[in-house]
Amino acid sequence: MLIIKNKLKKNKPDKPWTSFLALYFLVFFILFLILILSIMLYLGLLSHFRNIIAMIMLVTIGVLFLFLLSMFIALVYVYHANTTNSYSLFLSQIGLQYLMPILILLSKHFRNYNDILLFYINLNNVLVKSSKKKYFSKKTLVLLPHCLQNPKCPYKITGFISNCRKCLRCDIGHILLLSEKHHIPSIEVVTGGTAARSAVMRNNPELIIAIACERDLASGIAETKGVPVIGLLNKRPHGPCIHTCICMEEYQNTLEELIVQSNRYHKFQRESSFKAYDTTHSFLCNERRF
Repeated sequence: MLIIKNKLKKNKPDKPWTSFLALYFLVFFILFLILILSIMLYLGLLSHFRNIIAMIMLVTIGVLFLFLLSMFIALVYVYHANTTNSYSLFLSQIGLQYLMPILILLSKHFRNYNDILLFYINLNNVLVKSSKKKYFSKKTLVLLPHCLQNPKCPYKITGFISNCRKCLRCDIGHILLLSEKHHIPSIEVVTGGTAARSAVMRNNPELIIAIACERDLASGIAETKGVPVIGLLNKRPHGPCIHTCICMEEYQNTLEELIVQSNRYHKFQRESSFKAYDTTHSFLCNERRF
């Protein structure tokens, strides 16, 4: 029985992926109908220029559908391969910025709204991690939702994370211990989007690791420009917005994959200063020779 259950879990369909496919082809089909109807309308009203208009519309349709097909192939490759190349990165970024908001808007009228948001978050994470770039711990900001805190805790940590006693009765203590292990000083507990934006402006990070629900993560990723964001979904065993938790293994793997330790940060600074000194010193020595 256990073997059968494990097989069923492995073969469980990817809901974010199937929801994305359904809405993508819906947009594709609606766009196709609109373009066909517009061609018929133009050809019926403008008989003198119908050949030119028909050619222009057909070329537009061809280019648009080729672009949508290329974008679809790039998104499929990035989502399943967890890596990118120059071609797929360009098209995936366009799809993430322009196509996904349309699909998210459409998904509000169906039951797969959260699945599309989760697909958007996962795709964004793949694009950020595929760059293989490392970020200094001093330049990393971790944003936590206030619902992670144990509701019975008497200490206020919203805006004052130092008040946490690390009793480990909620995941905030575990997150603080892991973050201290990786020497990340900027950790803030926020109550919503406005507080999160203020924290970003105040810390000026090069990388943001945000923990929240699907809706808050998707809106935060879309609103943050110029700074890569890794979104980690919280779990809600007690219901929404109360005593939530996260997968600590996922958080630890994210830190190990993206963060450079602080001692390596200081070593890099020392090496950079030594190189600058050597360059300046050799330049002055060469000038003295002449």
